[in-house]
Parts: sequence; C-alpha cells; structure tokens
Amino acid sequence: MRAQPDDLINDIAVAGVSGGRTSDEKVPRAWVVLSQAGKRKGAAAAIKALEEWSRQNLTKQKWLRGGFEIVVEVSNRILREMDVEVNDWIARYQSLPQGRY
Repeated sequence: MRAQPDDLINDIAVAGVSGGRTSDEKVPRAWVVLSQAGKRKGAAAAIKALEEWSRQNLTKQKWLRGGFEIVVEVSNRILREMDVEVNDWIARYQSLPQGRY
C-alpha cells in the first residue's frame, strides 16, 4: 500500500478482522493515516483510490475485504488487536495434533 503512487498514506496497519464467510474466518482490514495529499483529496476519495489501486496491483488473496478505516494515528489499541489475533492463531496451531500434514 505504501507503493501507491499518489502518496496518500503516512502510516498503515493491516490485520484480520471477523467478517468472512464463516464465523472463524478473518478478512484483512487496513487502518490508514492519511498524508497531506490524502487529506486534500478527502477521506472518501482517498479510500476509493486505495481500493482501486489495491485491486489492480495486489493478488486477490491480499485484497482488503475488511475495508479501510481512516485513523489519526496507528494506536496501541490497533496494535493490541493485531497481537491478540496473532496469539489466537498461535494457540490454534499449537492445539492441533502434531504430525505430518
């Protein structure tokens, strides 16, 4: 996303959030801090440009189906949510029977 040519973002955090086809499926969501160029363009127009760019330049698995959320800063709350999700994945993996798959 930082490679987006219009330089619309200063910072970004991406994490999986609930909202997939099943109750335990996570979809990627981005929390974005807009740059001055992004602020001049406006939040709605910047999000639309980021969505279009991501669909043209990223593989389908990396599309941000959870959407974009404009934030003032990538806060500790967002980072904690990401950490909780990583810990959930680790716990699920460790609970699987060990063996060859």
